[in-house]
Amino acid sequence: MRILAFSDWRVQSIDEIINFVKSLDKKPDVILYGGDDVNRFGSLPKDVIIETAIKNLKFNSKGYCFLTIEVSDDNKFLLLGFKKGKLKAGNNLREILNEVEIIDLIVEALGVNDGCEIKEIINSCEILQKDNNVLILFSRRAKDNTNKFEELAKYSKYGLFGIIGNDCSKLDKYILKGKKVFDLHEKPQIIDDFIFIGQEGASRDVEPALGYVLYSEKEIENHLIQQIKGNKNKKIVLLSHSPPRGILDTAIRFSEGGSIGSSAIRKFIENNEVILNICGHAHYMGGKFKKHGKCTVVNIASHDDIGATGKIAIIDIEKEKVNIELIELPPSNLKEIYGIGPVYSDVLEKAGIKSIKEFASLDPEKIVNRTNLSPKFVYKWHLRARSLINKEIILLKKINIENPVFVDIETDLAQSFVWMICVFDPNKDIFKQFTAYKKREEKKILKEFLDFVSAQKYRRLYCYSGTDFEKRVLLNRIMHYKLDKNKFPIFEDLLYTIRNILIVPLTTYKLKELGSFLGFIWRHPDIDGFDAPFLYTQFIQSKDRKIIRKLQEYNQDDVLVLWHILQKIKKMKVGKSYSISELQRL
Repeated sequence: MRILAFSDWRVQSIDEIINFVKSLDKKPDVILYGGDDVNRFGSLPKDVIIETAIKNLKFNSKGYCFLTIEVSDDNKFLLLGFKKGKLKAGNNLREILNEVEIIDLIVEALGVNDGCEIKEIINSCEILQKDNNVLILFSRRAKDNTNKFEELAKYSKYGLFGIIGNDCSKLDKYILKGKKVFDLHEKPQIIDDFIFIGQEGASRDVEPALGYVLYSEKEIENHLIQQIKGNKNKKIVLLSHSPPRGILDTAIRFSEGGSIGSSAIRKFIENNEVILNICGHAHYMGGKFKKHGKCTVVNIASHDDIGATGKIAIIDIEKEKVNIELIELPPSNLKEIYGIGPVYSDVLEKAGIKSIKEFASLDPEKIVNRTNLSPKFVYKWHLRARSLINKEIILLKKINIENPVFVDIETDLAQSFVWMICVFDPNKDIFKQFTAYKKREEKKILKEFLDFVSAQKYRRLYCYSGTDFEKRVLLNRIMHYKLDKNKFPIFEDLLYTIRNILIVPLTTYKLKELGSFLGFIWRHPDIDGFDAPFLYTQFIQSKDRKIIRKLQEYNQDDVLVLWHILQKIKKMKVGKSYSISELQRL
């Protein structure tokens, strides 16, 4: 059984994943979608929109009402209602709706200007109701009515099985209908020895309970039990938007590092023959998998940051063995070029430039002429676009740093407690690490750090964050304890320098990604700045020295990699384009 799974496709290109699946030599038996932004994949049926919207139309004292439904950037629906006695033949739209704050939305949905007369408005819409008292108009503007789930389903043997997420509307379930497209929450699908079941939405019993499609843990428990009724002996593949409680369910944005998974889903996995659980919801944990008993849990959520890559899992199940390949789709959206945000992306798209490939193929001067954007910005973006397409690396300028000394710190998630500091001087071969083995030792290690840099006469330390993280946090904690800030050295954030002189085929200059790309071997690639505080808490509770040694090595790597990056850059020639293999040989 081959499964292709993805979830939380909020900003990623739908056409790109269709092209990716289409290009696979070995097509999946089943495609699974784990929910959220389902409305990006298709349009709601017209009769559903009208029936739902008319129920919500309420006339105000001015004699009009309106309701807009935005399915996506390219699909907008509008209902307008007028009490005829309130209209005059010469009225224009702005006069009629003079108190409506979102008139621009209405104008866009109608496809008219705000000065058009009522007769023109009526002609541009479909009349749903026309009697002596009320006129109700319907307008639909859609560039593409294709159900993208149906397109994806064509490239699988059995089709696409999906669920809606907590941020969806129940109306979005209509999009999970079509040729070879099935809503798993509504009906399980049986293929040979496998039963595929679904749990949409999220738990309302977690804090905070966010979204529109929410269920109590008891409701989730009952639903899952009902789904496997009569098929308990089959291998269960569970598609749930929420992860199981405590497994790949850590959230940052709304839960500050807490768990947002469902305890009922976890209980179901533990008490039944669930071989695989595909989930999403907790974006930070997307692209990870973990074994829990006999079940493999795969969180395949994609981030919703501008330029976030799309994460996909290809899973092969042979007998009881589950093999997983995690893939990130290469960037295609203009926003994925480092430095281009939504504003500049809109300018480029209005000029007819809509993809990285198209941007890279054009002459920078022509782009400037078509957009009136800064030549300096366009030239840099063009190099980055070429780098992404051709997988090439370019050094724009040499970096001259004499005798650098590097520093990295570890803190809690709130950045209010420093528990580890590492200083590395490659010229003197000095490695000094300060560790708070107990929480009350923060002041002690801060003082030792200040005394050390003062004794070594280190006037400048180099770090890497893009936010002056080390400088801000250390200075804040040093002032909190009223330590001698005169010993505090100058801090220089290398990310600012490196992103201006080095063009790499990456959508981010994060240290982990850049270091790996330039060939640095991490001792603990599974740990990041989010995991480390939790491991430190485990150490404080357990006093397990293996944990703290692991964290010390992780902390050391974050300064060693900076020296590795500078040494690699030192060997490069300015202006030369390097392939990945050429760079590795340097």
